[in-house]
Amino acid sequence: MTTPQFRHKVHKAPVDGSNISSKTVTAEQIAANTITAGEIQAETITGNEIAADAITAEEIAAKTVTADEIAANTITGAEVSALSMSGKIVLFDTGTIGGWTLTSATLQNLTDGDGIVIDASAETITVGTSAAEMTPTSKTGIFVGSSAGTYEFRAGDPSGNRVHWDGSTLTVVGAVSGTITASDLSGTVPLANTDIAEQGWTIATSADPSTDVFTASSADRVSWTNCRITTAAGTTYGGIVAGNTGNMTARTYIYFDSSSPTALQTSTTATDAIGSGKVLVAVAEDATGAAGAFLQVFGGFGGLSITANEIAANAITANEIAANTITAAEISAGVITGTEINATFNLSGKTVTANSGTVGGWTMTSTTLQNLTAGTGVVIDASAETITVGTSAADMTPTSKTGIFIGASASTYEFRAGDPSGNKIHWDGTNLTVVGDISNNRSLTDWGSTETFTPSYTGSFPAGSAPAGDLNYAVTLDGLYAKLWMSADYFGPGADTQFIINNLPSSVRPAGTSFQYALGDGMGRNNTQDPAGVGVRIYQSSAAQAGQFQICVLTSAALEYDRFGWTASSAAKGVYGGTTFVWPIGG
Repeated sequence: MTTPQFRHKVHKAPVDGSNISSKTVTAEQIAANTITAGEIQAETITGNEIAADAITAEEIAAKTVTADEIAANTITGAEVSALSMSGKIVLFDTGTIGGWTLTSATLQNLTDGDGIVIDASAETITVGTSAAEMTPTSKTGIFVGSSAGTYEFRAGDPSGNRVHWDGSTLTVVGAVSGTITASDLSGTVPLANTDIAEQGWTIATSADPSTDVFTASSADRVSWTNCRITTAAGTTYGGIVAGNTGNMTARTYIYFDSSSPTALQTSTTATDAIGSGKVLVAVAEDATGAAGAFLQVFGGFGGLSITANEIAANAITANEIAANTITAAEISAGVITGTEINATFNLSGKTVTANSGTVGGWTMTSTTLQNLTAGTGVVIDASAETITVGTSAADMTPTSKTGIFIGASASTYEFRAGDPSGNKIHWDGTNLTVVGDISNNRSLTDWGSTETFTPSYTGSFPAGSAPAGDLNYAVTLDGLYAKLWMSADYFGPGADTQFIINNLPSSVRPAGTSFQYALGDGMGRNNTQDPAGVGVRIYQSSAAQAGQFQICVLTSAALEYDRFGWTASSAAKGVYGGTTFVWPIGG
């Protein structure tokens, strides 16, 4: 028996979801591609009318689901196949980006405990071994920041060679090169005592200082005229003759070497252009097809030649990429697919690009990274080229706000730690100022062998009353200090108003043309021990009074040689036994 077939004409009209029984429509009841938005009355079908798991990615037309169709907080990181964000603000409590781990207060990158830790809460930056546990006095590396409310800096091995500023005292364990002594550190170091490599300089032509020294004479050659270099200390190296790079085939470094002061040197090895007595003056490179070679001079009226290659290489920044090449269209087409949607959030191994954002307690912009609490913390500013740690860190300058300032100030690179109006260490680009005690850890106990000499005197003593016997002396093993001592009382009466030893051995005389002071606690005057009022002046090798060991009077104004001025009745004058005098002879 054949079943009758009935054909009905269906009048097309929107379907009202309220007329559909709950959960009765499944994918099997819908012919492929037969229902469009036009067949559904607006806002009448809800989740109640759709059977569970009935709609998959195959039932959704490409690119028809927008943000309006996705409920809030239903897509997590697990649904994202490859993350690339541009021009967005990212807010996280904690996270890991590359090898960096961020929390509300810390930013760190460690391998087996070694690496870098920046802690805004503790106001510290540590670099080196066991960085997370480092203190100013433990773990080898670099410590910068606050320790028990004191801003400190330490680099090196806490139990070995190191430099350590503890907020009031600068300690240096190791050799201090050059001619800087501990006493110099309380003031300024003259530029003339520094190497040319550490000074500022300018270069100019010998004939006309306002014209360029260098020219790109061809696509593979740079030339220079007769010129001179003047350092910040005022030293002029004149008579540098004209020359050129020759035909270049690679980047060429043009430099001045004070050991060959009449010619500029060239090398294709960068390290040849740096070191003691050297100044990197310019960099040049051949430019195939260009009218002139690339040239950049670093000081004075040098010259500058930039080719199209250099402009092209540096013309594209993050701003251009975000604005013109990566858009939402690229993200939707290649990043978010149905396969990537599941229930877990994971950004591991992804790359995040953002104009600004907050991760943990750190706020980032295009140029700054900072973590502040009530204005106190850490600010790293790439545009200003500064790192500041401490009170009002965002407003800190080399001369204001307590803490640590590292970076550029009016184009001068400076370092300051401590209180600008109290104890501090401050390098202003030219001078090192230390307010506080300085400990250089130099021992005055490492003396060489004891020597003796028989002194001769200036002065007249009655027969048999002149001081008698040899005197003892020694020099430290590093050759920086000398000492002289008397085993017994060393007095002699006489009518002379002076008491001067004339023949101090040359090995214990200070270098130079002046003198050094030494103090002793056994000096005597008028038969009375008077350590507060008496001193000794030792004349240097080339002074007019070379080799003299003169007893001095300490006035209230300063250490001044005044001679004792004793009269014939002044009685004995000299030094009590056990007195030791120490003075610098070098360093």
